[in-house]
Amino acid sequence: MSGILKLPNADTFRGLFGLLSGGGLKPFSQDIAFRAVEGIEKPFAPRYERYIRPKVEQFEERRITALKSLGIRLLVTIGVLTVVIFATSFAFFLNEAQKISDEVFAVVFYGSIGAVMGVVWWTSRPVVKYRSSVKSKIYPLVFKYFGPDFVYRERGALSARSVKESGIIPDFEDEEREDYVRGSWKDVRLELTETKLTEEQGSGKNRRTVTLFQGLLIVLTMNKKFSGRTIVKRDFGKVLNWLTDKFDRKLEAVRLEDPRFERKFEVYSTDQVEARYLLTPTFMERLMELRAVFNNAPIQASFFDDKLLLTIETGKDRFETASIFRPATFVGEINTILDEMPAIFRIIEVLKLDQRTGL
Repeated sequence: MSGILKLPNADTFRGLFGLLSGGGLKPFSQDIAFRAVEGIEKPFAPRYERYIRPKVEQFEERRITALKSLGIRLLVTIGVLTVVIFATSFAFFLNEAQKISDEVFAVVFYGSIGAVMGVVWWTSRPVVKYRSSVKSKIYPLVFKYFGPDFVYRERGALSARSVKESGIIPDFEDEEREDYVRGSWKDVRLELTETKLTEEQGSGKNRRTVTLFQGLLIVLTMNKKFSGRTIVKRDFGKVLNWLTDKFDRKLEAVRLEDPRFERKFEVYSTDQVEARYLLTPTFMERLMELRAVFNNAPIQASFFDDKLLLTIETGKDRFETASIFRPATFVGEINTILDEMPAIFRIIEVLKLDQRTGL
């Protein structure tokens, strides 16, 4: 779901207040500065100036137009809500005084709810349309910076079911996927997607949809298969780790010599020797680094077949655009990508450079 009423925050309320008070339409004026990316000599700024800034100027015009439309619709919405509140309250008092029947009151009440939902949907349309067009136009240009074969799509083919044998995907019923990235780095194929895995729990009135995982799936495909399966899981404590170990008897706990790593993760493998070759001190350091880049989000990993699967449980959308109340420079979003993607690349480089893995 997208729109101005999705996860409202202080910035949203300030922006709405600014619109209603006659302000809030800040022009495009922001210094442009981008992070350097290790392994790519050409800076991002020239690409921004050549390919993205022209679109930024177009989006700024669309943003201002959307905000003006939003301001007008907000005034209409306030008027409708005022009438709805008055009508519902008046109907309630008449019903209490037995001047109208329960059936008539129900018609007024549910009609009011329908009117509110309709006007909220109508009010949010300028923002929804603006945000969806941003993703399809800007992000493909950003990811091409990492290589000519990098592709961004709002939807992709990578599914959690396709990597279920990794051993780190929970059992789930439904999956919502968006924001798909594909490319290659150092001859290793990379796929990335956002996914939300859910299942229905309970029954009757207690039935509810439970989110089991929301975050990123990152699949790195090598040119050689692993001989076994090695899993790096979050450290859930002694009891849950013991239950995990007993659940899959083919996996054995792997003890490592990095106490900092072992405080955060538990390692299991079907091949103790291969597991120690894969989980070198440098790899463990890079995995901890990746975790830090994603604000210490829970991370798990699995080496299986010819793949390394990384799951990062962010609990939120990573590729949403910034508030419509801010200038459409996309500098913040781009710098986030310029931070996160190199952390993934460094994982690849460790695997490629460590000859003991045979990759």
